[in-house]
Amino acid sequence: MMRPRVPFALDGIKPTLVRLRAVTPDDHAQITKVFGSIGPAFKASGLGEPPDEASALIDGRAVPEGVDAERQIAAGLALRGDGNLVGVLELLDGHPDNDSVYIAGLYLAPEAHAQGIGTDVVDAIARTAKARGVRALRVGVQSSNGPAMRFWTTRGFDQVTGLTGPGLETVDAPVRVELTRTIPVE
Repeated sequence: MMRPRVPFALDGIKPTLVRLRAVTPDDHAQITKVFGSIGPAFKASGLGEPPDEASALIDGRAVPEGVDAERQIAAGLALRGDGNLVGVLELLDGHPDNDSVYIAGLYLAPEAHAQGIGTDVVDAIARTAKARGVRALRVGVQSSNGPAMRFWTTRGFDQVTGLTGPGLETVDAPVRVELTRTIPVE
């Protein structure tokens, strides 16, 4: 028998390498620093400037049109013992459907790369998803961002469930690929 779906909550996601905590206005400078540090990779993948959404993320305005702001979970990734943010996580519970959780953003500062932090966070999200009756995790990745595509596909996001963006009509423009990881039902 399938377990009933339980809403996601930040306190249910338990990675081992970092501590997740809700973002507050006091985090504005640190979030801006994380987003600023990913600028070169963003530009190299053909996306232009990185998101300038620290304020929007903190106050809930980063939610896409048509998505209930109550379903947004925004968190800072803080190193244990240190408290400084090395990353930002944004989830949309129940998007695009009630059986899914959309990873709207997992941004790590360059100094946090290649330490297992991203994998640890994704694994924690998957464990929480399974425990709460979620059937699928989804993420959008720019096709031109090779490192991000490798990261997500090697973590089980192996189903292409959507393509959007100007690259569908123009040769040299980016295409956003929606990848899905199915959560097995017990």
